[in-house]
Amino acid sequence: MSDHEKEGKKKVPGQDGNSDGIIKRFEDAGPGKPVSKLDLLDSFLKQITGAVSVPQKNGVEEFKDIQSVEWEEYPEMETSEELDRKISELQRIAVSIEKKNIDEESFGKKDLSKFKVNYLSALNPSQLAAVLITEKPVLVIAGAGSGKTRVIVHRVSYLIESGVDAQSVLLLTFTRKASREMLDRVETLLQDKRVGNVTGGRFHSFAAFILRKYSNMLNLPPNFTIIDASDSEDIIDLIRTELKFNTKDKKFPRKERIHDIISYSRNRNTTIGSIVHEQYTGLIDYIADIELIYSGYSRYKTLSKILDFDDLMEILRDGLKANLRFREYLQKQYQYVMVDEFQDTNIVQKEIVDFIAEKHRRIMVVGDDSQSIYAFRGANYENILRFPETYPECVVVKIEENYRSNQKILDFTNSIIDNARIGYKRDSSPKITGKQYL
Repeated sequence: MSDHEKEGKKKVPGQDGNSDGIIKRFEDAGPGKPVSKLDLLDSFLKQITGAVSVPQKNGVEEFKDIQSVEWEEYPEMETSEELDRKISELQRIAVSIEKKNIDEESFGKKDLSKFKVNYLSALNPSQLAAVLITEKPVLVIAGAGSGKTRVIVHRVSYLIESGVDAQSVLLLTFTRKASREMLDRVETLLQDKRVGNVTGGRFHSFAAFILRKYSNMLNLPPNFTIIDASDSEDIIDLIRTELKFNTKDKKFPRKERIHDIISYSRNRNTTIGSIVHEQYTGLIDYIADIELIYSGYSRYKTLSKILDFDDLMEILRDGLKANLRFREYLQKQYQYVMVDEFQDTNIVQKEIVDFIAEKHRRIMVVGDDSQSIYAFRGANYENILRFPETYPECVVVKIEENYRSNQKILDFTNSIIDNARIGYKRDSSPKITGKQYL
């Protein structure tokens, strides 16, 4: 068998066309071959039937001396009128939060003697304010080394000690490790097994849990299979091959790039065409082909009863938006919402959080607009900048004391932040000696 034939018979999730579990290429099916790509796709998808089983998978660069960096080496980039308008809008929002700052010192006078945990001793004034304000929206601006994890841990602890049902607390993070570490620290702090009732985890894990629990309400097959990015790429490659795009020309994008474009457009709530024009100008001639592959990929997943990671987010968001009964169920269940690394959320994730929190509005988001690093996968730093716009009644707490870095590092990073055109202003002061609040 030639390499070309082997590629055409690669097994991927959803193949169920014959006794060998291998889908035959259309050209092997006999005479009367279709002419158009759409006919090829329809013929191929007719072979996809039934649910599938996917095997479970286990889950230094040299830097220039910072002292030698000069601002003149990096001239200001040219901007369009539209971008200038957006920058001015975000600058206005950033300035407005200064009016939302609270008197942190007043929280140190509260009587917290009835609580098991000594919050007054364990937290600095800014951290304490972020922990104790629980009945309104809170935006916590916290840089690296400022003790933001300590804030989340003690806030969960404080809620439980205050009599809040642990099952009504939702903590969303970006890694399983972060969530597990935070909740383990809460349990160690409180010595209370009720902490195990807190719903905590990654956005995708939370979505998968909710979609399975409420599958009937959302018209989902209860036995749907979740595939990871590599599985998605293999399915895309299969469709790409079936449509003969693998032999079209050498410039045609490979499966990884096609998957990136599709996922990025979904996370950004925009079209494939706009993403290609914005980020992949060398692929403009292939927009229609990529859109056809995406159509086939979507239909393939439906026929095979499989969902990818982006499906989890979109279906949960769409369910919350369109199904009032479903939305009310989750709002009743999760009355206290916390989100870590909010600057790394994308538009879909933000909408999910807003739908759940819109009734009780007991939401705290923690993040640093200067540390948004996941734009390549759809993260939108504007989410944290626009939080006061979504929640006008919010209060803002800045945790600015740094317990990790030395003065030179802080001077350098502060100078970058000071020269940024947009973002929340802060003054990170070093606290290397004395009591640590990490």
